[in-house]
Amino acid sequence: MTRYAFAIDLGRCIGCHACTIACKSEHDIPLGVWRCWVKEVDRGVFPGTERVFLPVLCNQCEDAPCMEICPTNALFRRPDGIVDLDGDACIGCRSCMAACPYHQLFIDPNTGTAEKCNFCANRLENGLAPSCVVVCPTECRIFGDLDDPEDPLTLLLRENRVDVRRPEARTAPKIFYLGAGKGDLDPLSAAKAPMHRCADAGPDTPAGLLEAAVDGGAAPRKPTVEEAYAGAAPEARQFLETLRRHPAGDVAPGRPTVSLDVFHRRPWGFDIAAYLVTKGIAAGAFGVGCATSLAGVLDGDLPRAVAPGIGLAFLIVTTALLVLDLERPERFLYILRRPNPRSWLVRGAWALGAFGGLCLLALARRFVPFFDAIPERPLLVAGLLAAAAAQVYSFFLFRQASRARELWGGWLRAPGLLVEGAVLGLASLLLAHLMSAGEPRDAEVLGGFLAVALVGHGALLFLDLALHPEPGSRASLAASKIVRGEFSLPFWVGAVGLGVVGPLLLLVLGSGSIPSQAVGALAAIVGVFFWSRAWVYAGQSVPLA
Repeated sequence: MTRYAFAIDLGRCIGCHACTIACKSEHDIPLGVWRCWVKEVDRGVFPGTERVFLPVLCNQCEDAPCMEICPTNALFRRPDGIVDLDGDACIGCRSCMAACPYHQLFIDPNTGTAEKCNFCANRLENGLAPSCVVVCPTECRIFGDLDDPEDPLTLLLRENRVDVRRPEARTAPKIFYLGAGKGDLDPLSAAKAPMHRCADAGPDTPAGLLEAAVDGGAAPRKPTVEEAYAGAAPEARQFLETLRRHPAGDVAPGRPTVSLDVFHRRPWGFDIAAYLVTKGIAAGAFGVGCATSLAGVLDGDLPRAVAPGIGLAFLIVTTALLVLDLERPERFLYILRRPNPRSWLVRGAWALGAFGGLCLLALARRFVPFFDAIPERPLLVAGLLAAAAAQVYSFFLFRQASRARELWGGWLRAPGLLVEGAVLGLASLLLAHLMSAGEPRDAEVLGGFLAVALVGHGALLFLDLALHPEPGSRASLAASKIVRGEFSLPFWVGAVGLGVVGPLLLLVLGSGSIPSQAVGALAAIVGVFFWSRAWVYAGQSVPLA
């Protein structure tokens, strides 16, 4: 057996960045993205200061979250223990980026597929050392085989104290550091300088934005900061907004301060938040239709035709959002053609497929004479279970990335998704019923159930944010950003005010009027979107590297 690994002696690294350049040259890595880089951390108080250079690369985890979540087996483990990536199988879903606790994966802008360090496997196959090892002038990188008891690396690890990045993530990383301090390895222990020196100044990077604002770049006249801001990529605008809100950074005397780092793209954004809502409408509408039919609360076309119709329509919208969110959307069917059954992206696709089939079957039973012989009750039970599975699988998907994004690991998110589905389903059915001018009694029933669901939704919002353990952990830090940080306005105004309190007042105090019911139902849907967006974004707002 072979298990390749690195030990890096920080006392010998001089920060020449030869490893970064050699890596880019060896693997033809474009500007703006990196397989490896050197982070710089300043320690101490003047005049007793020092700068630590921290080479960073893929940890080649023994228990690799990226492999587990990858839906197409594009990430795989070689016989020598190296976690490698097959670009021809990657669909660009960025789930590996979301699940990596170390920010080591990125999307290659030339290919639209994921990329990462593979210990220069192409060189190892030809008996050569990794390029970063060859060019290091101080030989601070020691590369070897952990399964060879006489290997210099094994001997070094046996005789010296070493540290790894984020041991609490339980991934068993194979990059070991000698002479590292907590502020070097833990991004939460080090302050962020208000502005980093950056190795890339492309037009869509923070450095490129600031360079354009200061120097004018190639423009015929010097642009203002506002002009540069208006034409910048979303990630660069986010960076500049951070500088505007916190011009001094969080630097404090004596606190380790990161003075050089690379910019990390947020893996999942607006499309994923929207997908949670459209999928919730689909699953919720069909699930509510099945449940109310089984209970005999509603009858006729509303639960048996409108509900599966809404379910099928919004399932199509959900699928479109998921496909368009991929960097390589033309490879979407790889999820079905070469599935990784451990990935909840794949299991979710199976759940959505079964859900869509039952929606079609329910519509066929209602409108096609040949299918009316299908027993109704078993179909309704199966539909209810499929709707629940289609809604709650997202909990397991996000939880699969929770070793990196700890906010996404709370168990209350599972019942929270089910209740959100009920809110979205009841609200959409109520809107459909009001537009069709149906029986007032059905509107009262739907409005009453929606009010109850909104109370449960509001309670679970606060419980989900309040019950995260370990104050100071990444989960509690992300939750605090929702309650009183950068996401507090959309949370309190959008999710709570517009999405819970407002609809409840309209439904309870609106005397059953059609305008109050319609506005309340619509506000409830918008409020769930605000909550989903805050939850998705906040989970990715805590630094990993």
